[in-house]
Amino acid sequence: MSPRTLVSCLCLLALGTPACPEDTGPIAFDAVTETTVETTAGTLTYSIGRQFPSEDLEQFVGCARASPVRYDGSNGTEVIVADANAVHGVSPETGETLWTVIPAAPDGEDPYIVSTPIVLGDRLFVLYHTTTRPDGAEPGQHRHNLYDYRQRHLVSAIDLASRAVDPDFPPVELDATATDVDGNPVPFLTNNNLGRAMVNHAMGPGETLGTLYLTFGNARDLQPWHGWAFEVSLDTWLSEGAPSAQTGWLVTTPESDCGPNGVSGSTGRICGGGLWAPSGQLIVPAGDSYEIILAPGNGQLDLNRNDYANTLMRVGPGLDFDPGCDPTACADYDPDAPTDACMESCSHLFIPRLLPGQPFPDPGDDTCEGVPLFECWARLDYIGGSTPVYIPLDGGTNVLAYPTKDGHVYLVDADHLGTLYDRQMAAPTCGVPGDSCLWNWSGMIVTQPALSELDGEPLIMVATFMADNTQDGGVVAFTVSDGAEGPRLNRVWEYPKAGTDQAQSLFRKHPGRIRLATHDPGGTELAWILDTSPDNRRLHAIRTDTGEALVQADILGKGYRFTQPLVVDNTVYLPSCATDEGPSFLEAYRLNITVE
Repeated sequence: MSPRTLVSCLCLLALGTPACPEDTGPIAFDAVTETTVETTAGTLTYSIGRQFPSEDLEQFVGCARASPVRYDGSNGTEVIVADANAVHGVSPETGETLWTVIPAAPDGEDPYIVSTPIVLGDRLFVLYHTTTRPDGAEPGQHRHNLYDYRQRHLVSAIDLASRAVDPDFPPVELDATATDVDGNPVPFLTNNNLGRAMVNHAMGPGETLGTLYLTFGNARDLQPWHGWAFEVSLDTWLSEGAPSAQTGWLVTTPESDCGPNGVSGSTGRICGGGLWAPSGQLIVPAGDSYEIILAPGNGQLDLNRNDYANTLMRVGPGLDFDPGCDPTACADYDPDAPTDACMESCSHLFIPRLLPGQPFPDPGDDTCEGVPLFECWARLDYIGGSTPVYIPLDGGTNVLAYPTKDGHVYLVDADHLGTLYDRQMAAPTCGVPGDSCLWNWSGMIVTQPALSELDGEPLIMVATFMADNTQDGGVVAFTVSDGAEGPRLNRVWEYPKAGTDQAQSLFRKHPGRIRLATHDPGGTELAWILDTSPDNRRLHAIRTDTGEALVQADILGKGYRFTQPLVVDNTVYLPSCATDEGPSFLEAYRLNITVE
């Protein structure tokens, strides 16, 4: 037992705590910060150190873009890691790879995993596409390129108890064809779609196993591209087989003409609407059933043509969509300047807008000079994409807190999406005179907020970043109040503190997603987030009550953007990729808490 663990255990025993955590061996405290906090349980000292790896940085052949997930099986807890090639079970104590399973693929093709899989009981459901295996290559032993031709998109199951592909769930190949308003077909093109979003699950009335929801955007916004969502019934899959398992689909921009093929549409207002957020769609309760909130990204927003890019869409099981907009109020819909009356009338569709008196976006150059608001947002590749969070307020109002690439958080009525209660800036527009934004297209917010509570009110924490060298980046927290004027966002803290050198040097690049965890002894809730900035690759643990960093650790590798750390007890796990092609490995950092 390491000396620090022994001290911690002795102090816990003195306080009457009945047990000590199982020792996992010595920790390399070569990148440690230490903080002392006074509590009713005594003086708590927090420190962090790397648990593994020590030197070997090539654990997995491909890049692990998926977030690690937890599996509690008959052999104890395992950390499940999906790299591009395969799924791996990893020891949470040592980091040793215990087993590897390659998902099923047709002969001559290899699976390529980007999406975070989901554990349901003793099964892992995995979304992946396939690419052509190079001549002479062994399955799972080469480094794919994300832009290799995508042959097909599949979802299949791995039996975690037997550590093998589950024969009861043969792969489902996703497919659909929509029709635009002119009657032309709009097919789901495998090579123009990429499943970044985590696999989500919902349980409806009468279901035994429930339903999976899978969403797609594209890799580089190359036309033609759209946002696609698919529904796969696990009960039907098991009872009737793979051909019947797909029970619904939706496309956000049903357009057959998206301009020249292979040309980027990232700053255009044609087609698009990708459902690319790594956190996937939002499942919210609805009586004895549920609803799904989709957040399409940039592209065409035209109610006349059933195009819903840059919005929020609410659908139910089956994925059929009706925006619920008043036909009279929206009869003369203008994509450049939709009227408030039209936008406010839509029960199942939220259209972003400025509140009275709010300033027009200003990137510090002439990008938006003399153009309408929606054209400005398009040129900057701002607005849609991030997953909102659902917040039921004590007064009976249900709201969605929706962060967008333009650096703002929208507070929307969850039961009537046309109602906008508030819009607050979390981060200013990237770029100022003399310091242009390095990547205008990246925006300032791209991940789902974390939801907690502060002094009896909901607390949301929004990860922002800033691709210039002047303005603040970091985590911004808001409480949500429900007063006489309706629900409002109230800014309560920033990390790092606004205007400091840290705020203007950290969070310069896409961060990871926030993971909340409460740690004992002491019961302190922390927001764990990875900063992937090239000069400051660091894991931060932020107190959710004060916004102060409790501990930080410089990570060994590069980490990976968009991924969410996994926390098991007081250990934090995150993937690191050397490049987008690989190799990759799992890093683990243990929070040590001593009591005096």
